[in-house]
Amino acid sequence: MPNDSEIEISKGNFGQVMTIVSSIPSGSDSVVKKFLQQNPRIAMVIVENGMVTLQPTETLSKLDNELSKINFMLGAEFPVGNTAFRIVSDSKGKVNVSATAVFSEKKPYLHFSKDIKKRKSVVIDFKGGNGSVYSEIAPQFSVKF
Repeated sequence: MPNDSEIEISKGNFGQVMTIVSSIPSGSDSVVKKFLQQNPRIAMVIVENGMVTLQPTETLSKLDNELSKINFMLGAEFPVGNTAFRIVSDSKGKVNVSATAVFSEKKPYLHFSKDIKKRKSVVIDFKGGNGSVYSEIAPQFSVKF
């Protein structure tokens, strides 16, 4: 993990919760994988043909194994219970953001689509709990300019 990663332990409902904040590279699959050879990260954001996908890396598996050695109750799992993306437009024209089976502004959407203007944003949440499609596949959405 990068040196600027932060690990925080706080109180939770049933004990303590460990949170890891780290930087995640984004770009095309080939560029990000080349970057990861020298700069290990726990996840990556792949952007190709207007599709944006969050994917775990081998480093996340290593982190999970190390945490399990410390305490069998600790782990780093993917997908997480909730993954949120905040998309901000800096384009002069409208930008369309679309996704399937997401929440936005606390409302559920089977098919979400929203046009955002310059300097505006939208937040989409992917729920990865039991019974969710995102417990099986990586969160992904499309952006059209």
